[in-house]
Amino acid sequence: MLSGGHRRSLAWVAAGEVSAAAIDSNVLRLALRDDPALAARLRVIDALGPFPIQPIAARATLPAATRAAITGALLALRGPKLAAFGVTGLEAP
Repeated sequence: MLSGGHRRSLAWVAAGEVSAAAIDSNVLRLALRDDPALAARLRVIDALGPFPIQPIAARATLPAATRAAITGALLALRGPKLAAFGVTGLEAP
């Protein structure tokens, strides 16, 4: 059964509609932050990581100048908009 997304899978587990699901750790962390009572309805049985969030990718044929501009803009992101998601900033590989 496919839920179509981590949040829906999490809701299904919490509601008892499914027994288990693989949930992105960031989705889980944000859901528990927004609804602390959710923790009583879940139990993490295993985890991979900790790993950084998924990489940001661009197609190989995107002009180098465009990739550089996007990279620069992303690396400059800081502040409350990122902090709301537990992110302090981005780093180049």
